[in-house]
Amino acid sequence: MTSGTRHLIREAIVWGCGLLLVFLSVYYFNDIRRAAMRAQGDAMAEFSSQELGERPQDAAASAGMVRIQQDRNGHYSTDAVVNGHILPFLVDTGASLVVLTYEDAQRSGLFPNSLDFSGKVMTANGVAAVAPIRLSRVRVGGILLRDIPAVVSEPGALHANLLGMSFLRKLKRFQIENGQLVLTR
Repeated sequence: MTSGTRHLIREAIVWGCGLLLVFLSVYYFNDIRRAAMRAQGDAMAEFSSQELGERPQDAAASAGMVRIQQDRNGHYSTDAVVNGHILPFLVDTGASLVVLTYEDAQRSGLFPNSLDFSGKVMTANGVAAVAPIRLSRVRVGGILLRDIPAVVSEPGALHANLLGMSFLRKLKRFQIENGQLVLTR
């Protein structure tokens, strides 16, 4: 094999790896963004939810509109700030309440080990025990809502937080437009 052929093969491998990296970045963009926002949320943990809610831009932001792009699985996933922590949520109009996983409730400082898991809900995996709570503030993009009824699922029962109707019904409107879920305060 000549040095020119080796050089050509090396260039082809470098370009192939570069194109693969670009493709994977585009394909997994939402997952990467969500992981980065979750890491940012962990860094914000030192702020209480009250400090987070007292910023001057909240008044203007709470009257906003949020567009959520449909993900590659056909779901509408977004991040929300709960107790100063950014958590991933699946928007679920079939869920009566906002639902936090036990693990994310713990990360948000809600102390789920002291909750009463006497409530029962039907999930895709069967019946799960839940504990009722109220979230003082939930922010999705520029929309800030207060005093949201919610539940925390028992450990390991759910694998995703659900942004259910207890949040959505407090909005002026939510609708699907061109593959986007539009939330309007």
